[in-house]
Amino acid sequence: MIRNFAKSITQNSRNRLHLLSSPQKGTVIGWLKYSPSDFVFTAKLPKTITHDKLIGLRDSVKTDLEGFFDVMRPLQSGGKLGCFLIQLQPKYEYNPESLKFFSIYSTQYFVT
Repeated sequence: MIRNFAKSITQNSRNRLHLLSSPQKGTVIGWLKYSPSDFVFTAKLPKTITHDKLIGLRDSVKTDLEGFFDVMRPLQSGGKLGCFLIQLQPKYEYNPESLKFFSIYSTQYFVT
């Protein structure tokens, strides 16, 4: 599936692969293996983190983020992870501490 999907996307395309939950690590490894060498992915944080748990300083969110980052690690290691997309629910009130937490945590996890 990823081969056909990657072939149909151009740099300016609005097409995207939308997943309702985190993919399995084996699926991500397949994306890395079967996508074109110049294809770059954007990883959208799962709804569990962005809506259900409302991104915050809760331990359960840390665990979920760590698990999601671990699943995406093959793309990052392979140079195919462009960025993370955080889509918050409309009623989310701006909380700089929550976003600061995500920024610091993701940087600590991915900087090598």
